[in-house]
Amino acid sequence: MIFPGSYAHLVGLILRLQLTNKKRYPTVTAYGPVDIQSFANAAKMFLDRNSWRTVTLMCDKINRWPLLSTVYFLLCQNVQMKLESDRQYSVNLIPFDSRNDTRYDVMLDSVRSRSRIVFIFTRPSVLREILVFIAPESTKQPTLGDVQWRSKDGGDDEAAFRAFQSTVLMYHPSPDLATSSPIFEAINEVSRVKYNKTLTEDEQMNDVVICAYLSITTMAAVLNETYKRLDTLTATEFSNLLRNRTYDLDILQNVYLDEFGMKKGDVDFVRLNKTSRSFQKAWLYSTISKRFSVVSELASVWYNGTAPPDQPVCGFLNDKCFNRGDDKALLIAVVCSIAVILLLVFGVLFNWRYRQMRDQNSLWWSIDTIPFDDDASAITLPSSTAITQEATSHDLLLKFQFKLRMYEKRVVWTEAIIPAVSRDSISRRSQMRKCLAAIRNLHNENVGQFIGIVIAPAFTYLVWEFGSHGCLRMLLDADSVQSRNADLLTSMIWDLLEGLTYIQTSDLQFHGSCSSLTAMIDQRFCVKLCGFGSTKMLAILTGMNVASPGDTIKLWMAPEMVQDPRHQGSKSADVYSVALVVLEVFTQCTPMNVVLESETSCFQAIQNLTLKINPRIPITADVPPMLQQLMRSCLLSNPKERPTLKNVTDQFGRRFRKQGFIDKILSRLERYAEDLEAAVLAQTEELIKEQHVVDALLREMIPATFDVMLEEYDVYKVETINDSYMVVSGLPKRNGAKHADEIARMAIKLMHTRLTSPVDESQLHLRIGIHSGPCVAGIVGSRLPRYCLFGDTINTASRMESHGEASRIHISPATKELLSAELGFETQSRGKISIKGKGELETFWLTRRNDP
Repeated sequence: MIFPGSYAHLVGLILRLQLTNKKRYPTVTAYGPVDIQSFANAAKMFLDRNSWRTVTLMCDKINRWPLLSTVYFLLCQNVQMKLESDRQYSVNLIPFDSRNDTRYDVMLDSVRSRSRIVFIFTRPSVLREILVFIAPESTKQPTLGDVQWRSKDGGDDEAAFRAFQSTVLMYHPSPDLATSSPIFEAINEVSRVKYNKTLTEDEQMNDVVICAYLSITTMAAVLNETYKRLDTLTATEFSNLLRNRTYDLDILQNVYLDEFGMKKGDVDFVRLNKTSRSFQKAWLYSTISKRFSVVSELASVWYNGTAPPDQPVCGFLNDKCFNRGDDKALLIAVVCSIAVILLLVFGVLFNWRYRQMRDQNSLWWSIDTIPFDDDASAITLPSSTAITQEATSHDLLLKFQFKLRMYEKRVVWTEAIIPAVSRDSISRRSQMRKCLAAIRNLHNENVGQFIGIVIAPAFTYLVWEFGSHGCLRMLLDADSVQSRNADLLTSMIWDLLEGLTYIQTSDLQFHGSCSSLTAMIDQRFCVKLCGFGSTKMLAILTGMNVASPGDTIKLWMAPEMVQDPRHQGSKSADVYSVALVVLEVFTQCTPMNVVLESETSCFQAIQNLTLKINPRIPITADVPPMLQQLMRSCLLSNPKERPTLKNVTDQFGRRFRKQGFIDKILSRLERYAEDLEAAVLAQTEELIKEQHVVDALLREMIPATFDVMLEEYDVYKVETINDSYMVVSGLPKRNGAKHADEIARMAIKLMHTRLTSPVDESQLHLRIGIHSGPCVAGIVGSRLPRYCLFGDTINTASRMESHGEASRIHISPATKELLSAELGFETQSRGKISIKGKGELETFWLTRRNDP
């Protein structure tokens, strides 16, 4: 077909792989009987079906016949490229010329050392000589020959028959032309009358005729559709109209041209039927559906009942098997190997069981009672915990509610066992040993440490570590930056879910008492779960899953655990509890609106559990809409209807992104720094405010009283610093040796003066220190000049004051020598004390002065 500027090429068999490149040859349409691409796909799928990976390709060049050489070698190359594109295949290529290379035994010896699966691309006449043949064409083609296992002279027919039983023929099926006889008779009649030539049977029905027929009829079909706009079409556009469609023609049905212009044809896999002694179809590869299907029972007929293996058991070179003479040695080696393996297995199992029993029978969980303090009033919480900032008047009650005690001078979280049990009663119970062994193996960044069990005649406690920043409930109660920071609280929920997931996947299987009271916050603001296994151990030892009927931990327990005190816990119960904790974080509410600081509120809330109020924390608008339905399903009364913890984690992850470890730590430290900065700023402002009040009081009270008294003595007031009053004698006007006498009499007079606070009328106590010695005095400063004293004498006087006591006058040895008995002063030795910068120094108290 000629179009403006180009041609539309309608060809038979494509003899070059380059012509299949449709970007370079967009106008080529092929109608040939061989679909090289489908042929390669079928070969690969046949190998995959039988798990064959090592393949040999024997390719016949047939140099004397270029046309056939091109067909066979083209098929071989295409199969090779298809298999080598998948790296799981090992492909061996053996090219040969069947007209010259007649030593097939040599080639087959080479094949035997490489593979057991062989593709041979050659003429049918070579079939009986090499015994294994995979044909590229139909079983009856005038051009390529008729595939037969019988020879014309009948020689070696039985040997060939046995050989063909392991042979599979691949070919494109020939079209059924039986219904087209009238058409060919008409063609023969036209040829005889018009051209005076009678066509033979082979000339009427062959591949060339069929290809020509297909090209003309398909082209005619497209011309009928486009004759009105044919002048506007290009060769590429016309070729595209031929493609990607199915044609139903007079003599052929379901002729399909794909989007690349290639006529697609199915591939039949044919085997020899031993009963009928003829070839029959066993498998079919459909080029349209690209599926490999079994057609007959011949597909399952193999030697020894199964398809041959990819490689022989003893290897291609028979180097992987022992000789028969070595059977005894092989048997001994196998028996010894099995014995050694069994010994190793039994040894490992015995060692594992021994370690398991040792862990269960050991008393690692028993801790000393001496460092344990059962008195909750002795607890000193860290200053960083919210409880010390928010609850001062009811501190003791909170410590009991939060189950806090002291162990080794640190705060711990405890669970009391009432009544107290003995060490033997714990170690004798196998369930307790297994539970403690499972707890011992818990090691996760979001799971706290179980310290052990403290056993005394009067009490027994399960002991866990306590967070350096308290527990999650304390944080939510605190009015701090952390309690209002959404990112930090979301990160803590992630910690809670990850810790609970780790526990549920461990041998312990469930937590039992998950709550905001058992979610501890460490120094990095990471949540660590404690209290795990407490319900199980309490149920084993006391028959109840809580320490007492009024235990506040019941507010977080699932309904089935509240109704059945012997219920040890379950994974679904943990889901119920963790849902309440999540609601606590978002709503800042407690279950049943309990006030943990109030004993009455706690008692009433526990009593209300029998009313089956659900949910115990209202799902308000503060909860993200995506989580509201999830929370409702988690709080269902029927445990079987609740989602799993994995489902909860997955749905929570869709709403809130999980941070990485470093990002999480940096974010928490940043929030903590902001909170600390805000707290320091608030404390600083409060301190400055109080300092101003004190300064105002001193300005109003001290100068008015002291300054009047100073006028009676030969002294000089240097300065007032906060609550300190500095007075000197002998400066700036010298008075000889009288300075000690003047200062001492002034000090005694001030000590006898009653000073009271104008705020609450409480008495103020003076602390006076005196020292005598040389010093340097002068005016310092230009913009704000003032009279200042310098020297060691000033420092020593300050030490006398700071090391003194309230309502007493502390003097140095130098001052004591100047205050002679003639002046009427009485002193009392204080003894030697350590003075900074002076070492051990004997000092004195100035007690009184007698009138001379």
